[in-house]
Amino acid sequence: MIQIVHGGWLGALSEINAKLLVEGLIGSLAAGEADVASLHSPDLACSVARYARTLPSWWCSDHTVRPEARRVRELLPEAGPFLRSLSQNERYQQRKRERNLRSSFGEPLIEIFTRPTEVDRLMRDAETVACRSYQRGLHVGFSDTPVIRNRLRFEAERGWLQGYVLYLNGDPVAFWIGSLRNGVFLSEYLSFDPAYTKYAPGMYLMLVVMEKLHDGPSHAPVRLVDFGIGDAPYKARLATRHWQESTVLVFSPRLRSVSTNALRLSVAMANRWMKEALRFTPWLSTLKRRWRARVMSDE
Repeated sequence: MIQIVHGGWLGALSEINAKLLVEGLIGSLAAGEADVASLHSPDLACSVARYARTLPSWWCSDHTVRPEARRVRELLPEAGPFLRSLSQNERYQQRKRERNLRSSFGEPLIEIFTRPTEVDRLMRDAETVACRSYQRGLHVGFSDTPVIRNRLRFEAERGWLQGYVLYLNGDPVAFWIGSLRNGVFLSEYLSFDPAYTKYAPGMYLMLVVMEKLHDGPSHAPVRLVDFGIGDAPYKARLATRHWQESTVLVFSPRLRSVSTNALRLSVAMANRWMKEALRFTPWLSTLKRRWRARVMSDE
């Protein structure tokens, strides 16, 4: 596979350069350098993604593109304090969350982890929360692994790491881990302990952190919060701008690659038909809730 990582080209590509880039990938695939080229989640409106979907032959094109919204929140100093930029209902809900937390647990404590020497404690406390989350039952999200530990230490050594943990009565109940570079906070891991669901600790933590980022020192302004790849209801609530992204594949004109592409297409079509059929099945939502509860109890 020839892998082009997210944003893996330098500068703004012109129409001509974008076309040349994709033609170069197609030529490399035809020469047998790889079976497939993968563009990892480009903006589907950009020239590279458009040419990657239209220049290859039908047999070598990706017919299983699934657009997902990439959402960001712009932090504009001229808009005044962060909380004022939220809707009236969101401000009310945040005040309510804070009152409920204080009445039940006293003063909520949010600690920030940025240094390499703090990574071990961040990993420990985040794992305490993540091991109880529904994401762990799905085997996604944060976990205390050497890969993630080394990644966070790498970010800390370069001054990028921003790890926030919410503590109630000394116990970690939610965390938000990201990296801050060039005025952009990129969300990487977010989770909360489901035992505290009624207090909405994850949303409380996010809004407090975003307030700190927005209303922080003027010499280190944060202009954007990038919620990362993939969509979620909380992202739609908090974002101010979005666009459509998806991984786009280009297959080589060889039997094995073309057969793989055809198989992917048939599986995707069957999956789509089954989802459409199940959408009209009344007991499906109940089954999903029971399955999620079972996964969480097993963990």
